[in-house]
Amino acid sequence: MTRGSWPGPEDGSSGSAYPEELWERFLTDNERNIAATAPKELSARARVAARRIREEKERAAARGDRRPGPPGRPRPAQDRLDLSSATAAARRAARAAEDAKERRKRRWINAVGVLLVLATLAFALTAGRVWPVVTGEGGRGSTAAPTSTLPPETARPAGPPAAVPEQRATLQRPFAGSPAEVWGDGAAAIVPPAAIPYFAVTRDRVADGLRLAKDLMVATGLDPAVLAGGSTDAVSKLIDAHSGGARGTLADGLAHPTAADDPTALLSRFGPEARLVGDTVKVRGRMTLGVGDTYGGARILADYTFVYPVRRASDTGASPEITRTVVRRTVTVELPADVQRPARIDSLLLAGWTAQIAGVDCGVHDGFLHPRFDGGGARVAAPAHGPGVDPYDRSKPVADGTGTLDCVRALRV
Repeated sequence: MTRGSWPGPEDGSSGSAYPEELWERFLTDNERNIAATAPKELSARARVAARRIREEKERAAARGDRRPGPPGRPRPAQDRLDLSSATAAARRAARAAEDAKERRKRRWINAVGVLLVLATLAFALTAGRVWPVVTGEGGRGSTAAPTSTLPPETARPAGPPAAVPEQRATLQRPFAGSPAEVWGDGAAAIVPPAAIPYFAVTRDRVADGLRLAKDLMVATGLDPAVLAGGSTDAVSKLIDAHSGGARGTLADGLAHPTAADDPTALLSRFGPEARLVGDTVKVRGRMTLGVGDTYGGARILADYTFVYPVRRASDTGASPEITRTVVRRTVTVELPADVQRPARIDSLLLAGWTAQIAGVDCGVHDGFLHPRFDGGGARVAAPAHGPGVDPYDRSKPVADGTGTLDCVRALRV
């Protein structure tokens, strides 16, 4: 066989020539080269892996993935971006749902808080009216007792006190239903003004006069012995013997009381059938300085209203009938100039006194006050003529005089 020829077919036809490179490869190939270049068959494990990859590609194609690939292989950048966007959107939706839930929770908490505040406010406004009804204390229209007291009166009021709800007076609240419930108590409510020199009266004498004027108002309107109809020596000692017979006039009235000479014009005394409720007497009024009748002298005008809660002495029950007696009393005191009476004063020159009394039987003049009660016991009727008077109205002046007594038909006590 020569180079460049190849035996032909058995039929005897001539051979065909092959390219030189193929002939060179045929001559130079050895066993190792043939083994290296021969096609290799895949192992069983490789065939299984190839089948899995092929099946995964088919499933990915069925799902519509852009770049299907075997499990575990990183996704392309576009797929990772799409996944990040979806995750962020899911997180935003979750946060929005959580925020909405928190807002609903806060709204409920705020609504409950507002309701609690309103309920507390409503209870605070109505507790004073509800609690007495629950406990059975007080009468019709009863409310809690006022906790504040009016400041001292320094000038004449512009009008009468405002109306108060109708309430039944009790042993615990004897002034219920009365404007006097917010007035001062006893002697503490009698507050003289500051002492100052007045014309020819020195400051010391003015101070003495104001102090003695208060002592006289306490003795005539608040002294327990006088109120119970006992000794009146405390009043007599405060009246100067040169008071134009004032001390003698009082003594005569106590010994022989008449309608024209009734000692209750100057002092409050209750008859044996009445008894004060408690130890408190409500007081309202003022004390003022003015020009006196003597040369260079001064004048003190004491104008006070006393409210006495009373019950029948025979009624010792737990819920007695309680009424009130209201006495407005004025006392005028002269303070002469120091040159006329150089010594310190220890008694008062009374220039006049007057009283307006309400809540008592006006037809009795025995030197005592007789309160009117609604039920039981025949008493002398109060006068029905003339207009009614509000005994708590301190806006109107009282008449001047000596020993003047005005028993009025009260519009309220």
